[in-house]
Amino acid sequence: ARRLSYWEEQDQASGWFHFQHAHSMFGSVSYYSNSTSILTPFGELLLTTYLPADLHTTQALAGIPRTGKAVHPLAPWPAT
Repeated sequence: ARRLSYWEEQDQASGWFHFQHAHSMFGSVSYYSNSTSILTPFGELLLTTYLPADLHTTQALAGIPRTGKAVHPLAPWPAT
């Protein structure tokens, strides 16, 4: 089973969280994440920002194709 770990001392005020885990395609990844909820006429839209925390993760994320309709999950869901 994959395990998602993050820092115990998170910055609750800004909403940024640090995650580090083994990804099935990219290997060990480390990044910060922040989510913002926006209300639209069609319902709630959740926008999530991923900020790489190291060079390996930067290169892995840069390699994700930016075209097509494929989904590329970064983290296991639900988080375990």
